Amino acid sequence: MEELGKSLTCRSTKCISGRQFNAIAQRQTDTVLFSELILNEFRRVLAHKFRIRTEAISNVILPMFPDVEIVEPATFSAQICRAPDDDVILGTAMADNADCIMTGDSDLLVLEC
Repeated sequence: MEELGKSLTCRSTKCISGRQFNAIAQRQTDTVLFSELILNEFRRVLAHKFRIRTEAISNVILPMFPDVEIVEPATFSAQICRAPDDDVILGTAMADNADCIMTGDSDLLVLEC
């Protein structure tokens, strides 16, 4: 499966590459956490990168992630990551004590999670 471009958070204490995304999605035993920003980015990537019709996106997301929670990301008093959007990824993970962050983002992969 092609890398998604942004991150998802799941509950299993390390950053993992987007290359492991398919295996985790197929396992369907983890709760996946999305913030609205992550969910909107995921939809955008499915539509543009994978050319999935907008009206069909829910049909793709729901079978892949049967146990999804939408959370409000925790905020930080100072920027942690080089890219401000990556702080939203970390905040989403921290909002519900995620065990891992599934990402292909090199800025997040270098962090000690």
